Amino acid sequence: MAIVFDSTDGDGADYLANESPIISLTSAPLTLACWVNPNSITAHDACITIGSSSANQLFALNLRANKKVTMEVRDSSGGSWASSTGLYRASAWQHVAGVCTSTVSRQAFLDGVGGTVNTTSRTPSSVDRIRIGEWSSTWSRPFDGMIAECAIWNVALSDGDIQAMASGLTPTLIRPDSLVSYYPLVRNYIDEFGVQEVTPNNTVVWANEHPIAVEDAPSTHRSAWGGI
Repeated sequence: MAIVFDSTDGDGADYLANESPIISLTSAPLTLACWVNPNSITAHDACITIGSSSANQLFALNLRANKKVTMEVRDSSGGSWASSTGLYRASAWQHVAGVCTSTVSRQAFLDGVGGTVNTTSRTPSSVDRIRIGEWSSTWSRPFDGMIAECAIWNVALSDGDIQAMASGLTPTLIRPDSLVSYYPLVRNYIDEFGVQEVTPNNTVVWANEHPIAVEDAPSTHRSAWGGI
């Protein structure tokens, strides 16, 4: 099973959101990763984003119209992004990830292969929401297609870590001490590793598809965030 996002079915953008998480992450390091199966190559599809409800500031793992995966960071001065080397495809499962090592280092990955590191200094502020399938800022960038195996870490994962997930390893086996949230999106949309629960913006639709994982993930319900 995997969750289906459709912004063209008449009820607006479909996404999962936590509009008031118990934490506020405003700076790197962090890593965002998931499996995606986009319906088409469109202008701008958001996969996982952490950002501000009051300003266009965020960390965003995206798919772009040029077929590149991007890890984008926007602050009050503007936005900068790193792009994947490879090109993503429509109607196929692919693994995508974005790694922010510091405020001056971000990189995007497609199927375990990283692109050029972007080094522009960016530090989002007023971060107060998490969204899957949509931008978490004041702009809208809805995703159309299927998303599964979403995960957030509060560290910069290594190239080897990203490659392992792209080969099918479940996120719970990758740096579990720093894994903040894990959403398999298999028959439910709970956070199986932390406490950042998300709720659907519209009625949830499930598809009988899911990327293959080497090992099922345990439900530990442990948070790596700590308090604010």
